[in-house]
Amino acid sequence: MRGGEADHTLILLDGMELNSPTGGYDFAHLLVSEINRVEIIPGPQSVAHGGGGLAGTISLSTSDDAPISADSPAIQSASAAAEGGSFGSVLIRAAAALKNHTSRARLAAAFYASDNVDISPNDGRKERDGYQNLTLHALYAHKMGGVLFQAAARHAQAKGDYDGTANGIPNDRLGGDSEYELRSTALRAQLRRDNHALAVSYLHRRDKNQDGMIRDITLNKVARATITAQSSWRMRRGDLSLRAGWELEEFQQTHNQNRREQTTRSFIAAEQSLAFRNALFTTLGLRYDRNSDFASSLTWRATAAWQIPVFMPLRLRAAYGTAVQNPSLYDLYGFNPSRFAFTPNPNLQPEKARGFEIGADFLPSPFSAIGVSYFETRLEKEITFNPRREGPTVANATGGSERRGAEASLSWNMLSSLALQARYSFTSSKQPNGAQELRRPRHQIQASATWSPLKRLRLHVGAAYVSKQRDRVFLSEPPFARDVILDGYALLRAKIACSFGAKTVVYLRAENLLDESYQHVAGYATRGIGVFAGVERRF
Repeated sequence: MRGGEADHTLILLDGMELNSPTGGYDFAHLLVSEINRVEIIPGPQSVAHGGGGLAGTISLSTSDDAPISADSPAIQSASAAAEGGSFGSVLIRAAAALKNHTSRARLAAAFYASDNVDISPNDGRKERDGYQNLTLHALYAHKMGGVLFQAAARHAQAKGDYDGTANGIPNDRLGGDSEYELRSTALRAQLRRDNHALAVSYLHRRDKNQDGMIRDITLNKVARATITAQSSWRMRRGDLSLRAGWELEEFQQTHNQNRREQTTRSFIAAEQSLAFRNALFTTLGLRYDRNSDFASSLTWRATAAWQIPVFMPLRLRAAYGTAVQNPSLYDLYGFNPSRFAFTPNPNLQPEKARGFEIGADFLPSPFSAIGVSYFETRLEKEITFNPRREGPTVANATGGSERRGAEASLSWNMLSSLALQARYSFTSSKQPNGAQELRRPRHQIQASATWSPLKRLRLHVGAAYVSKQRDRVFLSEPPFARDVILDGYALLRAKIACSFGAKTVVYLRAENLLDESYQHVAGYATRGIGVFAGVERRF
């Protein structure tokens, strides 16, 4: 999302939330082989999906949305892919799908392993911090008597090495490699008839960390069960939809006297969309949330888009929204039994955001598009890391932080064999004291070109630039923190793919062609130049 705001972005895969109940993202440990649709909605919005979404929502879909009907042909398909290359990396993927006039199903599996690089390059010791991941994914749908049953399941298990820290940055000399392991399973089932649906979902996540020097083990488990119901009705000028739901979440620490904590939430939401003369389109949504641990909240979001038939197609758009995000159960009750232990804060309050966006989209020709946007967001009670002599914790910031900026995008597909895209964003993020927020670069540029000089040959080149940004190193002794500046960097990638028949593709790709030495987080090294080769086959 904008200006490095991924930590406040809600991510969904096939309707299942990927934000980890213990903080961070399951998506970082999920291998998804085929994404059919990506929907990005920027700005604060809790109306559609509840907690989270302070900076926006990213919805990913792997499902086949084609309707199931008596006329649907029987289709069977399968695919497999393999890739290997630098850093001892191996990626294997496989998928199979079946579809007929009443049902469709899809199974997918992916395995990734890498020796990776040394994330602490400044301590004089050379070793690699490896990583492994296995992800399984399944989708099933069946239609009978006008009722559609849909089910989805995903399982991810990952493990990797990490290093201790000294003076706030990774350091191998503190002892042997520490290890972490994650297992996450999510299930979702839905019954739908016409415009009415009932869905249930369940998530179970297990996090295990083992300190390589003192052999302490941290083991957290989170379970979350959700029930939602939704109905919508077609009206004269638009649609009206109502949603309601209930959720139970449990947090368990097996290393801390098997401590258990629970929280429940319930909500009701409504959204109205209207269209006027096929030129003006508006939406208004309201949501009321009730929580067992926090005060109830009311959030809302309104949007408008106006199609103007001038000398070239022009669309003006605007949106305003609010959002609330509750602290994770780990922030409230978690505990790491280590030399520099994290202390939970049961007095945390929810983060709240409000903001707006205005923009315009131009279509100079059927082959090109230009978009511009301006946005502002204010975040209240932001949960921030707080180092202390007795051990670090998290706390709500006093006052509000401001984010404002602008974006511009351009796409050009004048030639059937050549496509160009470019995007620039400027973000000014200020903490309550006026200082620049951490890990929020002011300038970001992305550009790409795809060229097919021959029918079976495809070339792709992409570039990105990220300006310098401020970061903070947390220390175990006074003053407990110091600010550093991370240099800006430019990344260049390239890929050449060749098709053999209609079902086989062989490719060669390279990442970080400039061999940039850069950091996303102070003290943590990133990969240099990498070259990978792969093959994809459909059956």
